[in-house]
Amino acid sequence: MDTKQDVYWQWIIVTMPDGKWRIPASVVARSRSAYYAKLDADSGDAENYEAAYKAEYEYAMTDEFELIDWASNNMLWKEVAGVAVRVPHTNPAPDYAREWTNAEKALQQ
Repeated sequence: MDTKQDVYWQWIIVTMPDGKWRIPASVVARSRSAYYAKLDADSGDAENYEAAYKAEYEYAMTDEFELIDWASNNMLWKEVAGVAVRVPHTNPAPDYAREWTNAEKALQQ
């Protein structure tokens, strides 16, 4: 189920050992919304699943902490891997001649 907020592309930026990845915030919001809407509907706190889902989705899409917390603690990488987009490396190539003097150096055996 999508709501009008899906047209606003918000991204969760994830830093992994191989670089940064963008995850659509809507994917995380839908996961969270489905869970809480089911709880609300099952407990009788909401008249129906649709209304609860919409309210939860709108809440999640406006709360950065909730989105990141849900993604970190309730989702697996495999649930977002299909929509994850690698963020291109945007740092300019280093000027090795200039950086050499102050670059960190260590002896390795």
